[in-house]
Amino acid sequence: HFGIKSQEYDFSFNIIEFLRTLNGRSTNDFQLNIVTILKQITNNFKDQKVSNSDGFWDGVTEQYLTHLITLALVVCKDSQITFEILFDLFKKMNNNTPIDEIIPDLEHEVLANNDLRFALQFFAEEFQNLNEKTRSIVVTALSSMLFKFNVGMLKKLFGSNGNITPKWIMNGAVIVVNMPTEEFGEVGKICNLLWKFAFQKAVQNRQKL
Repeated sequence: HFGIKSQEYDFSFNIIEFLRTLNGRSTNDFQLNIVTILKQITNNFKDQKVSNSDGFWDGVTEQYLTHLITLALVVCKDSQITFEILFDLFKKMNNNTPIDEIIPDLEHEVLANNDLRFALQFFAEEFQNLNEKTRSIVVTALSSMLFKFNVGMLKKLFGSNGNITPKWIMNGAVIVVNMPTEEFGEVGKICNLLWKFAFQKAVQNRQKL
């Protein structure tokens, strides 16, 4: 049983690292999967069609998340990526922390990583050149979403390195996601959405597991 009420086991699921290992040979697939799931959470699970202006906000949000994940991949190339690390990077970028303090071997990393060059250009130029209202909306939306995973139940269930994965299901395990939305509201909805998404990706990539 996975959930707050599970007393026999103390499970935490690092969905970021799960998707990273699932798409180990394709950074783009990993980024796309993470951005897709986090945007659904940021948009409060809205499925309805959005206006042109909302589509613009979504586009900028997607760019920001994609480039933030690029930074996380460089910072955590020898360790696991967690929501705590993403939130920390997000705060540093918005506080204008010098990039060479975030990535010590910056010159070498930039020469070897074209995605990193695009990310740094986005944060230093494109995002800064947007009007203040646009930047404020994007920062507020992402701050709210990342904050959720760094406090309370979501931090406990998804915020650490993790000790459970959908890969278990491929080996015959039955995982009960015991977080009903009637009882846990938005947290329950997020929890079930993350597991559904992760399980779908596990099935699609079961030959790699």
